[in-house]
Amino acid sequence: ANYCVVRRYDYLWYVGDDGKPENLYPLGICEGDCDKDSDCFGEDSICFQRGGDDAYAEVPGCDGEGQRGVDYCKCVGDCGT
Repeated sequence: ANYCVVRRYDYLWYVGDDGKPENLYPLGICEGDCDKDSDCFGEDSICFQRGGDDAYAEVPGCDGEGQRGVDYCKCVGDCGT
């Protein structure tokens, strides 16, 4: 059987990498993999960099562990959540 799943808005979600797939960029809050702030949608979100000893660093405002070393967009203002 097939099931549809609706993810929570605040749960870490790996979408793509290096701007691909293009139709899913810019990324929303708690989505990755971003490389720079412009990969994230809106002026109130930035790319939260993780790596090295912090490969599983908690992403403020997001829930879950995400993928090792993947960078995620996070809210720094009023993101409407």
